[in-house]
Amino acid sequence: MKAVEAHPLAICRFRPDEGGTVSSSLRVGLAPLSGHMRSKAYVEVTQVAVPYKAIEKLLLDGQEDAGVTEMSRRRLLAGEGFGLEDQGQITKAANIHPRSVGGNKRVTKTARAAYLCAGNHLLKVAYFNATPAPHTETANLPALLTANVLERFNGVLEPERLVDGVVNLTGELPIKGIGTRIRDFDTVNSDSYKESGETAPRQVTGWQVGDGHGNNSVILEQDPDDLDFPLIRADLDGVGELTFRDMMASQKLDGLIQKFAQMIKADPVNGEEAVERALYGIKVDYDHNCQVLYRKVHELTAVHQRPMDGASINDVSAHFELNSAFTSLVPVSELGLQLVTIVSVKLLESLTHQPDPAQT
Repeated sequence: MKAVEAHPLAICRFRPDEGGTVSSSLRVGLAPLSGHMRSKAYVEVTQVAVPYKAIEKLLLDGQEDAGVTEMSRRRLLAGEGFGLEDQGQITKAANIHPRSVGGNKRVTKTARAAYLCAGNHLLKVAYFNATPAPHTETANLPALLTANVLERFNGVLEPERLVDGVVNLTGELPIKGIGTRIRDFDTVNSDSYKESGETAPRQVTGWQVGDGHGNNSVILEQDPDDLDFPLIRADLDGVGELTFRDMMASQKLDGLIQKFAQMIKADPVNGEEAVERALYGIKVDYDHNCQVLYRKVHELTAVHQRPMDGASINDVSAHFELNSAFTSLVPVSELGLQLVTIVSVKLLESLTHQPDPAQT
């Protein structure tokens, strides 16, 4: 594979209503480079789910009903598929086994179209006004070698969790109602009573006091900052965070459930069937956009080796190799989809100086 191409490593077809988890493993080895390699190599692995409607919209470019679910279903039932085409660079790179038709090697046209749809989707995400590849393209697409300004400064294109009223729920909360006292406990004169979270110089009522002759003891952790106070906390680690958008989504889900309950209550005979039809409508593919299921940039460090013998025994060569395995969740699609795995080698990019905000 070339460093300037988005190499289609695999193109896997999923039939309608098929989905689940897919485990992928890959090994990428770059050609040895002569001499010392000070910089690192970057290999980007991307997995994109391309629905059938996206493929149809690309191949039927200009047709008004292209990508419409009902019209796509009618064309499929009528046998108006896309058929086969000659084997090309894309299908060869994806290791798609052809079938012989009249002595010519033929492959499905949807595999090449799925790769083009995935490449166009990644191109539009990285660049605002990018020109997509046409449906007649037969060569591998160029790799996205450059990063936008936000990515270079670790920015994000949709910082909704940073500005959408995010509330961090992790942390520790003091718990009241557990107290200690150095001398004997007195429920009447408890002026030096130490309660977790605050000092409570007041009379304590409604408490049970042991006589000190029991078989069990209560052991409390001391606060390292103030040894007189107990350290009793409610651990909230793992709770995560909550945004205003999460609250709105929960409110919409609750309203949807209430509407379904009203539909069943208004029509006890046919209400459940109406709800099932509504749920099926939610499951139907509502758009022809692709989904990025996995994306990661691997950083490779060169391993320098010397020849064992010969005239070039003092020469050094740099070797790069990547072994990776990952699992992605494939959504269920009504008309089926293609799972496209793309691998590209990225060049080393760095900013020599941070630009002055006043000058940019």
